[in-house]
Amino acid sequence: MNVRFYTLCFLLILCPYTYLKAQVYQGIVCDSLSHKPLEYAVISLCTSTGNPIYSGVTNTKGFFKLPEVREARILKINLMGYRVYKKDLTASNPLPDTTFLAPAAVILGNVEVKANRITHDFNKDSYLVTDSLRKGMTFAAQMLGQIHGIQYDWFANTLSVYGQKNILLLVNGIEKTSDYIKDINPMRIERVEIVHAPGGRYISDNYAAIINLILKQDYVGWDLSVKQKTFFNLNKSDEKERLYSEIPSTDFTYTHNNITVNASLEYEYRKKSSSDYISEDYVGILKNVSTELNSQTPNLLFTKQAINISGGIDYQISKNQTLSFQGKYSYDHNRHDNTYSLWTTEYGEDAKNEIQESHRYEEWKEGTGTLFYRGKIGEKWELYSDFNYDYLTESYDRSFVQGDINSSASESKYDNRKNYTRFNAEATRLIGESTTFNFGYSTTWKEYVSENVQSGTCDSKLDNYRDRIFAYFSCKFNSKLSASAGGGAEWIWNKNSNDERKYFAFMPDVRVFYKPSGMLDATLQYNSSVEYPDLDQTATNQYKENLLMYFSGNPSLKQALYRNLTLRVRLWECLTLNPSISYANNGITQYYNWENERYILDSFVNASFRKYHFGINFDHALGKMFRFSMICSFERPEVCYEGIRNACNTWNFSPSIMYMNQTLSWGAMLEYNRQTDRSVLIQGTNESIEDSWRIGLLKNFFKNRLSVVAIYATPLKWLVRENSIREINTNFYHYISRENSFNYTGNIFSIRVAYRLEHGKKTKGYQNSATIDEEHK
Repeated sequence: MNVRFYTLCFLLILCPYTYLKAQVYQGIVCDSLSHKPLEYAVISLCTSTGNPIYSGVTNTKGFFKLPEVREARILKINLMGYRVYKKDLTASNPLPDTTFLAPAAVILGNVEVKANRITHDFNKDSYLVTDSLRKGMTFAAQMLGQIHGIQYDWFANTLSVYGQKNILLLVNGIEKTSDYIKDINPMRIERVEIVHAPGGRYISDNYAAIINLILKQDYVGWDLSVKQKTFFNLNKSDEKERLYSEIPSTDFTYTHNNITVNASLEYEYRKKSSSDYISEDYVGILKNVSTELNSQTPNLLFTKQAINISGGIDYQISKNQTLSFQGKYSYDHNRHDNTYSLWTTEYGEDAKNEIQESHRYEEWKEGTGTLFYRGKIGEKWELYSDFNYDYLTESYDRSFVQGDINSSASESKYDNRKNYTRFNAEATRLIGESTTFNFGYSTTWKEYVSENVQSGTCDSKLDNYRDRIFAYFSCKFNSKLSASAGGGAEWIWNKNSNDERKYFAFMPDVRVFYKPSGMLDATLQYNSSVEYPDLDQTATNQYKENLLMYFSGNPSLKQALYRNLTLRVRLWECLTLNPSISYANNGITQYYNWENERYILDSFVNASFRKYHFGINFDHALGKMFRFSMICSFERPEVCYEGIRNACNTWNFSPSIMYMNQTLSWGAMLEYNRQTDRSVLIQGTNESIEDSWRIGLLKNFFKNRLSVVAIYATPLKWLVRENSIREINTNFYHYISRENSFNYTGNIFSIRVAYRLEHGKKTKGYQNSATIDEEHK
């Protein structure tokens, strides 16, 4: 009796548990071609009519787990870029352990993916690189230019994100030289990630975005590329110097088993001339006005020679552990020669014609090495760490002479050096299936030393120490809403020969991402960015700039902490609206003041800044071969210092249309490029203009191994501004200069020739011959 009673009780307790366990829906979702797990796939339990009752998402391993819902009759799986998967929930039709999703636009036979597989989140856009994206592309930068939000400048071989050029390029999360990354073989690239206003270990580096190229893990082989980029100046003023710039370079990459080696070498030569008009008035003392010049009579000459050597190795210790080293050496020297024919008037005297000359010779040598570690522990932990050492030497030789007024001849020679170390440690913990905790620590040390070569004395020495901690929580609430909150705290200690100062900075970072539909998503972000003073801005050495003006750094200069409020609205994967507001109470800017009533001192101070920005980015395919893109932006920076307020407005507008025939491997481009960098100063404005019409042709040969890109910047003056203007306006000093830049942005011909030798293949082929990425040799 007792035995039967206890047995019955045990079965009554066990049966509900067994029933619940059997009705839990769980499994793994993978790509049907690559067999890799898919993150953020939406799993829905639906009624027989298809109405969702309960939903969840897959984690980084593609795993999902949903509880029993009595009314559920259908299980549905959705992910952008894949066909919808449906499964009847019946006892005779059990759910498989692994579900494979097929791409939404795959044509069997000659496989072609017609659309990128795209995912968006609160801080990152991810694009799966398809054969259609690679087709006809010989290097990574060219391919990246087809992704929404990324602009590739054919003329300058540069990349920008929503028009912002202060970006960082990474490979598998590792920093390598940007020129090497831009020339990576597209066949090696599996995925592209764009991180906007990056936080974490980059929270105080002031990057607008990071472009991270994720390479294939199952690719072995080597690539050797040789490139030559040449600019020819076709203006009449430079008939004897047609060669404006040339940049030969070579890159090499080798991958075998668990080792990847990369190396690159680049040489750059540049010679530029322009004409400049100046007017400067030392109120009540004297006035200089130069003769009016044009593009045919240049008086500003600039020459540059540089060499960059870099190399690195990535060693995969195990499947989830990688150790990397990257090193670089750079040598750069340039010369500036300015000559003005001036009419000089001392107050109370007649005007005299004099020649003013200034010469500046600068030389840099820099060596850097960084050790990286990336790894995973189990299914929940991701780890990252790096240690960097950088050594820089700078040599300056500056001279100035104007007639024989007031003993105006001077010469300054300085040797500067910088020692720099940086250590980062970062960890990411996956909590549950949709919550992530990221935290880390960073410390840096910089030593700036400036020595006067003529006197043999050390004029200034500055030590800067920074310790920073950061932490972030991020959560994906559902398929439409996700958010992140956190930030960093930084302790800064500046020590020089005169005093030492300590600062504390708190840098919050809050982001909310909302995607109500496939055609619209929006990200609202409040974050901080830091601008640190450089060596020239803090060194106390002086040199003569103008007749009565000297330049000197400010050793008491603080770092600038900017607060940014940004909204990014994206429509139809082709239109992005980007309004933002930035402010700082200690922004870094130039300031002019009388020094002991003897001369004017040009130096740097911390001032209050505001900047209002509104940007529009549009790019859209017009049929199969044409693509139209446009960047338009408006900025209004404002500055306030000791009761002085100043502001200016800047418009940028750069539309372009591109034709690309991937079958015949050739393309053409027409664009109007206007990039104006206009900064507001306490007592004036400073702007530089890059403004021209451009026509470009691209042709690939020998199965895309040889690429030829020719660009012509026309002398067409419609909408084009010729002069960059700098203005200073104080009670004691007025200055204006107009540099005619048209003679080196217009009527310039550029040709880029790149040849790639390669031998590579995938080590993990699939049984189905119709794979997305064809093996190549």
